[in-house]
Formats: sequence, C-alpha cells, structure tokens
Amino acid sequence: MTKILVVEDEPLLRIMAEDVVLTLGHEAVGAEDGSQAIAVAEASPELEVLVTDVNLGSGPTGWEVASSIRQTHPTILVIYTSGLASAHDHSRHGVMDSIFLAKPYAPEELADAIRSFLASLGGR
Repeated sequence: MTKILVVEDEPLLRIMAEDVVLTLGHEAVGAEDGSQAIAVAEASPELEVLVTDVNLGSGPTGWEVASSIRQTHPTILVIYTSGLASAHDHSRHGVMDSIFLAKPYAPEELADAIRSFLASLGGR
C-alpha cells in the first residue's frame, strides 16, 4: 500500500482527494497547509506520493512544500494541483519528475493521475 500525503487548504477538496486515495487502496494522510505538510513528511519516512495544491494561503507554497519534502524523501512522486493559470508552468517552479493537474478536477481525474503516475514509475 502506497502512503500518499494530500496537502489542500480547502477542507472539502482535501476530503475529496483523500477519499480518492482511499478508494484506490492507498493510505491517505491530509495536511491543511504547507507547514503541517512538511512536519507530517518529516515524521513519515514511508511517504511515497505528495499531492499538493500550489496556493496554500499563508506559509509555504506547494512549490516550496515539494522542494522541502524532496530533500528528505528524494524519490517521492509529486502531483501539483492549482486553478491558477500561472501554475501550469510547473516545469519551471516544480520539482523534477512531477506532474500537474488543473483545478477544477473531477475525482476520476485525480485517480487517473495517481494510477498513471505510479504505473509509469514502476507501479510503486
């Protein structure tokens, strides 16, 4: 079972994303902001996937969260989400080997992104 950290400052979106993770048979851990996400990652060496909103309100952005977590989890898979047009250039701001999912997205889109991302990297 893959452990997936979902970072989203909108409670309903976080719950929806966590439900998608659980439905896929993985373990979901939620964080409501960047600081909490970094703390969760530091306490979770088994973390394998990060799904993070880019704009998390105050504190670290999703870009900063992924960069920080990659320092302690160098192989973590990263999926960025955002409704901001500027966030689509995740190759410039994001960590290497990450993907981007534009908001609003349907639960099936997140499920497909997680499945295809895991499958493309050896089905972790």
